Amino acid sequence: YSAPTYVVNVYYKAIDVPYAVRYYFQNIHDDTYSEDVGHYRVSAAKTGTIISDDALKLHEWETEGFTKLYHYPEAVAADGSTVFQCYYDRNYYMLKFDMDGGYGTEPVYARYGTAFIVTAPTRHGYEFVGWDDVTDGTGDGNPDTLPTTIPAENRTYKALWRTVDTTYTPVYWLQNADDDKYSFIGSVKGSAPSGTTVSGGDSLQKNTPLCGNTDTTHTHNDDCCPKNFNQLVYNDAKTQKNVTIKGDGSTTVNVYYDRKAYTLRFFYARENSAGQFQLVGGTTYPFGNKGTSFRRPGPYNVENLLAQVNDWGNITGKPKL
Repeated sequence: YSAPTYVVNVYYKAIDVPYAVRYYFQNIHDDTYSEDVGHYRVSAAKTGTIISDDALKLHEWETEGFTKLYHYPEAVAADGSTVFQCYYDRNYYMLKFDMDGGYGTEPVYARYGTAFIVTAPTRHGYEFVGWDDVTDGTGDGNPDTLPTTIPAENRTYKALWRTVDTTYTPVYWLQNADDDKYSFIGSVKGSAPSGTTVSGGDSLQKNTPLCGNTDTTHTHNDDCCPKNFNQLVYNDAKTQKNVTIKGDGSTTVNVYYDRKAYTLRFFYARENSAGQFQLVGGTTYPFGNKGTSFRRPGPYNVENLLAQVNDWGNITGKPKL
């Protein structure tokens, strides 16, 4: 080199240098974050390379239940000291419970991974069987096991029930003597599976206790039973049919009875001066007559006259005339 001065251009070529990525996930019970060292990784890139947010993301299956916070792009330092820190927030999910007529279970809204306990619902007249996962809108009608922690999705569960016997009340009504209305005469307790239907029937017996006293120390007597039972006629047309049994025991089935109807006719017979008996009173003449017209009996006496009245001979305790 003979020139007094020289210009020397020095060129630097970027080389791959290491950088690290650390991943932090939000805690369940507070807003701080804990590192998952299982995801810690070391990669390499040319010095000065801008690492984008997408390049730092983990796979979806690795971060189920979490959402990544945005990471502003940064360049890789030449000295290999670069450490990227990525943060993931826990998602909130809702567990809904369709109690299908029951009560007592509240929905759960919490962060992914939160432990929870669900109170079994109550439905009068039914036994709780379990929860059917109906998240897809249908379910299969079979009990599914609830997760112990909040899953990474919203879910809906429907209560499954089994019917059990529950009480209902047959209520008895008797036609009034002086009008066509009905008055309450008593009730009893019945039992049938919830949700089924029952119909009233001719179930009243002369020894049916209608007093409603269920005390175990109480002894039913005649005062507890229907009065003049033989004079009651079951009214099927008015009695309730196909009543659905409610699980809360409030169901009543109204059963109606009419009174037997009797017509009283009075016959008056008198003895004339000749010692013969005569039937007096035109209104009695056509009633109960066995024939199409009244016949003069022989011998002509009271008993033979009355014998022409329908069923007179079958009347028990008839007056002696």
